[in-house]
Amino acid sequence: MRLVHHGAAVMSATVSVVIAALDAAHTIGAQLDALASQTYRGDFEVLVCDNGSTDSTRELVLARHAVDPRVLLVDASNRRGSAYARNVGVSRAAADIVAFCDADDVVAPHWLEAMVASASRHAVVAGRIETTVLNPAWTRVARTLPEGIQQAGFLPFAGAGNLLVHRQVFEELHGFDTDLLWLEDVDFSWRLQLAGHDLGYAPDALVHVRLRQSITGIFTQGLHYGQAMAQLEQRYAGEPRWNVSSDDVSKASDASRRDQGMLRRALRAVVSSPGRGGCGFVLWQIGWHVGNRRIRRPVEHANELPAGPTSRANQVSARHATRPL
Repeated sequence: MRLVHHGAAVMSATVSVVIAALDAAHTIGAQLDALASQTYRGDFEVLVCDNGSTDSTRELVLARHAVDPRVLLVDASNRRGSAYARNVGVSRAAADIVAFCDADDVVAPHWLEAMVASASRHAVVAGRIETTVLNPAWTRVARTLPEGIQQAGFLPFAGAGNLLVHRQVFEELHGFDTDLLWLEDVDFSWRLQLAGHDLGYAPDALVHVRLRQSITGIFTQGLHYGQAMAQLEQRYAGEPRWNVSSDDVSKASDASRRDQGMLRRALRAVVSSPGRGGCGFVLWQIGWHVGNRRIRRPVEHANELPAGPTSRANQVSARHATRPL
């Protein structure tokens, strides 16, 4: 049993819910309300891990703690990034089962109950998402997300905004890779499976996801995700299961085929949705490809990790990234 940060007493929580937060004052209240309304009957705590907010996020969380002691504020501002904030949250957690959700989303009433029910069968559990409740229609044209576990050129992966993991497994993998500012959940999912663990799915664990709702935000997200995917492509290109060869990762012809495919999808989006949604889709795709091409490096560096601190967690990530199956 561990003392929880900003708590008045030791808690015997059976589940710790970890939320990474950065300038989330406009959305965190709705998520905390949703967590307070969970049907789960066991004890649980909510750790809001503040990554250096400059708005009133911290004050709002402390005010919530005053009326609901289960809600705890954790300082995770020493290093920027959701990966770091979530890792700090797990280190402060009182429970051996940790569930993750995001500060700008809203979990459904049965979310935690469904997650915990699947925890006895799987080391890591992904839930289901939907995008209709929190978003205007045009944003769902700009960004279409699958409901469940996703696929992106390698092994399946789950988003960290709807995820449950046993602490033992999380610590075995040394958590999220803090060298990745984006798609750290993709990397975690892949390392999980390469280490021999399964990725479960709980369709009843529903989260209402909030999409980017500005053209600038949509383009920037595409740019960041493209950059991060290029890093992951280079990191995992030597894995036997990778369906693109190491040579293909650096070939201009491969990049050209991607660009042509992007243009075809963009044209279809503009024709079918000529308004803001089609424009948003095009900008997300352009951002992704610009970011992806910007980060690409020669193939001889394909299995090197991005530059960053030489922590034990990053060293373990490097070993998992290149070990044969």
